[in-house]
Amino acid sequence: ANKALEYSMNSLINKSMTDVEKTVKYEEHVNLLQKEILNYLLKLSKSPLNDEERNKVDLLFNTVNDIERESDHAENISELSRLAIEKDLQFSDTALEEMNNIYSKAKENFNIALKGLESYDKSIISKVYEIEDEVDALDKLYRKKHIERLNNGKCTIDSGVLFLDLLTNLERISDHSCNIANNIETN
Repeated sequence: ANKALEYSMNSLINKSMTDVEKTVKYEEHVNLLQKEILNYLLKLSKSPLNDEERNKVDLLFNTVNDIERESDHAENISELSRLAIEKDLQFSDTALEEMNNIYSKAKENFNIALKGLESYDKSIISKVYEIEDEVDALDKLYRKKHIERLNNGKCTIDSGVLFLDLLTNLERISDHSCNIANNIETN
């Protein structure tokens, strides 16, 4: 899922159809893994488990879906890339910097949540929430700055719509990090 996200952002920043295609392949692979893992967890849930084991299986059911959703958002970003390439859309240096900033934060948050899941480390929960707050603040700030660029003629409507869609997808990726942290917290 992280590879799909990396390739999706590379496809947008570098206008690379090759990276769009790589994103789609990784996302398809994530979908297959999701199905296999959920089938395994379903079989496991039907076996005799103690309360702690049952809670971990439930956690993993939800978390597998959150990871797959991250991959779906990567695919959404690659579709934005495809549009940017087809329409030869340009982004200002400021917009590119903002894209990279919020992407870095969303990706960092997802990686921290996954590390916390791996070790069932509840100490990461506050860090995930802290970064989610930063992502939300960047989303709000960048939307405002984007409107200013539009009003000043520094951005086109087509590029602007794509930019806003990108912000939405990256913010949602960070939301899935919080879902994973919530699952760790309640387990």
